Amino acid sequence: MKKRFTLIELLVVIAIIAILAAMLLPALSKARAAAHRTSCVSNLKTMNGGLMFYVNDNQDFLPRKYKRWSWGYAIGQSLGLTRPGAVVGPDADKNVNYIPIQKVFSCPAQKNTVGLMGDGALPAAPVIFYPIYVPLVGEAPSPSNTLNGKTAGGADTLGGDGNNTPLNHKKITKVVDGSILMTEAVTTDAYGAGGYVALSPGTANLTVYHFNTRTAYGADFIRHGNAANALMKDGHVETLNSNTKLDNYGRPL
Repeated sequence: MKKRFTLIELLVVIAIIAILAAMLLPALSKARAAAHRTSCVSNLKTMNGGLMFYVNDNQDFLPRKYKRWSWGYAIGQSLGLTRPGAVVGPDADKNVNYIPIQKVFSCPAQKNTVGLMGDGALPAAPVIFYPIYVPLVGEAPSPSNTLNGKTAGGADTLGGDGNNTPLNHKKITKVVDGSILMTEAVTTDAYGAGGYVALSPGTANLTVYHFNTRTAYGADFIRHGNAANALMKDGHVETLNSNTKLDNYGRPL
């Protein structure tokens, strides 16, 4: 005679499975978050490679800060990562149809949501991520933020507003040693672009004074659990927590 499980035995087995699942899920979630953070670090290192190609080809000048994705456009051109039909020419980097959309330009932890805090509703149309890695933009040079003729970040607020008109080109030799060069921007801007929804950084300028704030002008500390990845001038990437303060030269304290 075959032995059959009683109802109580089945319930016990189900309860044990539920307990084991509850124990494993947090660990799996942490592992996934760690994988996202590691992949994001790798993306920023790739950005640095493209940035150095650009610098070497342009007499030490960094890309201009024009529109939210202009550095991503320039780096994509240097890496050979472009969208079909992309062109090289005056103001090409402000045309949304030429912006690179490969995964390397976006953190894998970025969700397909809209809204300042990343908790908006999912759009019905497919989502295309524009480059979320943006330069740190320092204030206009002054005695208080200039060190040996150098300033913070990949651009200074000179020449325009960085959105409607481009900021002046800046040489990498004019960036303070130890300064942040690029970081993850808060994604706040989602808009209909034909058959898809474009998701891009909603920041005109990411200044040293706004680095820690959860606004369109700050770095994103939500994707990695109160931390953000930042590309430093020397090419290494640091994971900075939300309590990190920067000095007037864009260096983490």
